Amino acid sequence: MSGVREVGAGVDWCGRNELHWLAAKGEEALLEGVVITREQLQVRDDDGDTPLHLAIHYRATILLERMLEVCQGEDLMIPNVAGETALHCAMTMRSVDTISNMLAMVDSADLEKDFGCGSVTEYVISNLRRREAFSAMIPFISDERLLEDHTNWNSLLQRIFSSLDPAFILPVLGRLDIDFLARLRLSGESTLLRHCATSVKLIEELLDIFSREPELLLEQFAPDESGVNALYAALNARNFNGALVLIDAMPREILAAHYPESGNCLHWLALSVTVSVQPDWADCDPGLPPWNEAVTVAQRILSALDEPEIIALNGAGQPPAHLAATFKLTWLLRLIMERLPLELRDIEDAKGTKVSDIAPLTWAP
Repeated sequence: MSGVREVGAGVDWCGRNELHWLAAKGEEALLEGVVITREQLQVRDDDGDTPLHLAIHYRATILLERMLEVCQGEDLMIPNVAGETALHCAMTMRSVDTISNMLAMVDSADLEKDFGCGSVTEYVISNLRRREAFSAMIPFISDERLLEDHTNWNSLLQRIFSSLDPAFILPVLGRLDIDFLARLRLSGESTLLRHCATSVKLIEELLDIFSREPELLLEQFAPDESGVNALYAALNARNFNGALVLIDAMPREILAAHYPESGNCLHWLALSVTVSVQPDWADCDPGLPPWNEAVTVAQRILSALDEPEIIALNGAGQPPAHLAATFKLTWLLRLIMERLPLELRDIEDAKGTKVSDIAPLTWAP
């Protein structure tokens, strides 16, 4: 057929055929009219590399696409002298789609084969920073591999959760039993919700899962061994949108609870973190970013509490109003006063110091 040529079967002094050199030299313009066969894809050079190895290594993407049109799974599993298959090499690529297509060509058992450098699964686990490879690999990982030795921080599941990356975690959550997720404790005896409190996407997904079992949802708000729960962790990470989602889902008795380790109530701690985003302690306009999210969090917290909780003292014997007055946060002071009757507005701390002793009563009606 005119204009069509088949790549020659011959190899040079280092065992490479024409496909090896097209890949290594990146001369993809020469591919026009070339017919690629599986026989050529299976040729190994002196290093054991097939043309697939080199196309991936040298990022010859057009050539690789042509190769993948004719190759089969067993061609991807030919090891070089280092024990690396073309599939191992593919885990360094940036294209999730290409990696996924290659994974779909092999059997799940192939992912566990070790030719001397560890299996493909082990390679991806040990190189968690290979984000694209990990994302592509998750649907192909067996449940047995996912759950094995789950108490070990070096296990696959622990590595997935420790990444705090929604791209890794979200596909896994749907494959795990709700009771297993409820029992899972991560670093510092953190519940899964507290551990993932830096991401609003993860917060929303976990709340949706645990909302089916109210008792299990309640357990997820428990503090870790340092006394930090999901809401405080979200605020501490400046994840104000996630904090708003948690406040809406959190029972009021938890929001108003005191922690014996510090004597602080959660809402006092939450307000402290909220106002700490204002470094110069100057008065601010609640409508201006980035303070608007912090102000919304403070409003939502205060609106969820009753009067006794709003005037509750922290471990140092101070109510929230003293925090606002001390740092001249008139917007927060105004929010607190709007939730209290006149007789409770000039609140005293444990030492008898009134709010008016710290700040002018500009918030009075």
